Amino acid sequence: MPVLESVTLRARDAIKGLWREAAKFGVVGVLAFVVDNGGYNLLVFGLPGGAAGGVMRTAPVQASVVATAVAALFSWVGNRYWTYRGRHREKVTEELMLFLVANGAGLAITAGTVFASRQLLGLDSALSDNTARIIGWVLATLFRFYAYRRYVFVAPRPAGPHPAVSIRHMGQTGWRRRGRQHWTWALTAVAAVCWAATVLVFAPGYLSPDSLDQLRQARGMTQLTDWHPPVLALVWRALIAVTGSLTSLLVVQSFVFWAALWVLARCVWRLTASRGGSLAVLGLGLLPYVLTFVGVVWKDVHAAFALLAACAVAFTGLLLRDRDPRPAVRWGLLALGVLFLAYAMLVRKNAFLAAIPVFVMLVLALWGTPGRRTWVTCTAALAAALVVPAAAISLFAAPLQTKQGAQIMLDDLVHVLTVDELRSVDVSPALRDRLVASARECERVGALSDAYWACYRRPADGLRGDSGAITSLWLREMSGHVPQYLQYRLLLFTTLLFETDYVYKAGITRNDLGVEVAHPRLEDLLGTYVKGMAQDLPWLFRGWFWLAVALVLTIRPGRGVFAMPVRALGVSSAAYILGYLPIMPATDYRYVYWPAIACSLGLLLLLLGRGRPAPPPTAPGATAGRTLTAHEPADAGSQ
Repeated sequence: MPVLESVTLRARDAIKGLWREAAKFGVVGVLAFVVDNGGYNLLVFGLPGGAAGGVMRTAPVQASVVATAVAALFSWVGNRYWTYRGRHREKVTEELMLFLVANGAGLAITAGTVFASRQLLGLDSALSDNTARIIGWVLATLFRFYAYRRYVFVAPRPAGPHPAVSIRHMGQTGWRRRGRQHWTWALTAVAAVCWAATVLVFAPGYLSPDSLDQLRQARGMTQLTDWHPPVLALVWRALIAVTGSLTSLLVVQSFVFWAALWVLARCVWRLTASRGGSLAVLGLGLLPYVLTFVGVVWKDVHAAFALLAACAVAFTGLLLRDRDPRPAVRWGLLALGVLFLAYAMLVRKNAFLAAIPVFVMLVLALWGTPGRRTWVTCTAALAAALVVPAAAISLFAAPLQTKQGAQIMLDDLVHVLTVDELRSVDVSPALRDRLVASARECERVGALSDAYWACYRRPADGLRGDSGAITSLWLREMSGHVPQYLQYRLLLFTTLLFETDYVYKAGITRNDLGVEVAHPRLEDLLGTYVKGMAQDLPWLFRGWFWLAVALVLTIRPGRGVFAMPVRALGVSSAAYILGYLPIMPATDYRYVYWPAIACSLGLLLLLLGRGRPAPPPTAPGATAGRTLTAHEPADAGSQ
């Protein structure tokens, strides 16, 4: 048969098969659309002609979620067992996860066209909205069709080389290697787009009153103090000096966040060969309860991102451990991880409780079964990375000592002692009057905490003049009011767990520095996204939920390859939340922000690690042989 005729016949058969596949895909899509919209109307409005309405008539948002979930399940079953019935993955959970990711991306494309029409082009008519929706629907359909064929419904590759490539040029190993490289570049592209979008939405960085205070210190407008971590203001000052822009800190903190997620996603991909799992790791950054603070310049956010970066370093060590990296590589990774942990503790003092489990994970990931000498050396490195910068900042920057710790003791005094007891305390008359007035004011306004800002008549020097007397009074009085002290602290901690407040920081607090949000429409869009989820699923923003998840991860981390990291993330999260019991000044969601990120990652790793055996521990000083898993080629260790 002539070559041209053979190529023509093959092309015709391929086009015929593609059109047949596209037709089945379209039928399933139409039926899923009917299921989605019909199910929603049935749940909300009931049967046609019915006056009482549907069973979920008072919960339209939840009804929409249920209808969409059922339609997605129908679409997956229809495509799996009809459109692509000959192309099934061996792992059903991985296939379903990739399917959901592809559909989520399709929804983002549809919403993106409407957003571009309204927010970027300024069009708001019915015609423009429907045109944008149609364009988005077409683009999303084409994307889903490509994603289903390329990534979701993929038949197992044959044992031999790819039929289009000779054995001489490329065997199965080379094919898989190239596939891994392509997927790594795909993850890189996704992370880069997310980073750029984060900077665009939050520019020049959302600023709370605390952030504005540190910005003034960074610009040299006010004296450097230790009320908020001076290390953050100094880093900001250095970035402004180099770039001339206050947005530089937003760029850096967003880069650290998305780079850490990218490293984690790549490690998950190399350890599990799960495209869906690695993409889901990046997707954690887009969840409303995570995205809410990604661009807020806050010490809590910096601490969380530094801890996440240390986790990424630990996972890199876990990936390299069985390949017996050179000692210089291990110690280099340890130094990088220790720097991130030290910054987390310098920028947020109570991050110490969360950093210790991450430090243990880092050492175990790098050495497997480290000896006593290794533990001592690593601990000394962490102590040095913490003490040396703190001493240098104190010596050379000389921040003003504000005695902030007395703020917590002030809360205890005005809420534990009665007004009559405060009238008789042994302190100066001026301080006694301030304490009595503060207790009365807190009772009048119903302030359960944060008395220094809500109720206290602050003198010109803040707490510096009163701190010594407040500390001595606290030590004397709390020992005689132990039941009342425990009752107050438990009440405040319970409020953090069940009535967590401040789930979203809207833009930039009004200020006299002329700093405003760069893109107000994007700010409105983000606020709607986060606050809508907080209203529909409030438990995702509650301390009790993440404490419960942390305890589950600690007790039941699974037995797979991620068992040790999952437990470390659980312990870190639980310790961080419980550590606020004696020192919590308010009930803000930012106090459980790190646990929300860590527990989400832990849950995902727990799911991905099921059925994947953990690698054997590496003895100290021993040369670890490379243990291959079912999804790795024979020469994976040489890459």
